[in-house]
Amino acid sequence: MLDPAQMLGQVTWAGGAVAAVMALAEYGLLLLLVRQGLRRRGPAAAGRPAPTTDATAPDPRRPALGVGLALLAGSLAFPFAIASVQVPLQAALARWAAATLATADQYILSIPAVFASGLVQEPAKLLAAMVGMALAGSLRPGVAGGEAVQRAVLFGATAGVAFGGIEAAWVLSPAVGALGSVPDGITVGTLSLAVVERVFAVLFHLATAGLVVYAWSRGVRQGLLALGAMTVVHGMVNYSIVLLRFGAIGIAALEAWAAFVALSLFGILVFLARRARGRHDETGALTNRGCGPRASGFVTRGEETADAKSCP
Repeated sequence: MLDPAQMLGQVTWAGGAVAAVMALAEYGLLLLLVRQGLRRRGPAAAGRPAPTTDATAPDPRRPALGVGLALLAGSLAFPFAIASVQVPLQAALARWAAATLATADQYILSIPAVFASGLVQEPAKLLAAMVGMALAGSLRPGVAGGEAVQRAVLFGATAGVAFGGIEAAWVLSPAVGALGSVPDGITVGTLSLAVVERVFAVLFHLATAGLVVYAWSRGVRQGLLALGAMTVVHGMVNYSIVLLRFGAIGIAALEAWAAFVALSLFGILVFLARRARGRHDETGALTNRGCGPRASGFVTRGEETADAKSCP
């Protein structure tokens, strides 16, 4: 039986370094693509006076501490979710399927255990992100798109890339250690394939966690729907391993499918972040031109500014 501490103990410095570079590069790419969406517009930029600070103002260090906690929680979530929950659950579901389902078809009998991976891992990443959001004071749902993007990138993607990074370190450590050894070593080509496979696996974890946190920040119902959708998608990706095992597809098809899903989800996350930023900029521009509501909440006829008269 797997033990969380045993899993972490199997991670080597070399495997951890490869996984860390991979995770940092992917998270850096996300920040590069959505950096505009992460720049907060201050009150003055929207035509409002900046609030005065007082002793009750929130600690500005809390968001950074929350991100750090999400990173730590995501890293620890992987070994505990796999060893303490997923493996025992999959074993129980495999026994149940064999005893209950009236079929000997392995394609069908494998479904419950395979889809259990998403059922465990996706909520684990969400919980890791929520721990960080709670510390940062950003746990309340029902926020606007711009704030939801902030949470998705800073907390969701952070927890997801940490989760996937530790998984990559655990998977790659034995492969890196066996590189070039005789007689059971692996070649550079084989290791390269393993690294490429992990690149898309980490990207998948980053994207699914970011999307679930984005939806959760918009509302609890949206969050639960996104969590359910990502759980199913996770199971569909992992089911390709069953198809490979029984010869229905080849390794190239499996890797292509995993890469397609990961890149698609990552693209959706980037699209949502850019769209939220575009709407935010448009709202700010309209407000500065006098199109937005004034302090009284309305503008009477004849009192519009020249700019306001040209508002849509």
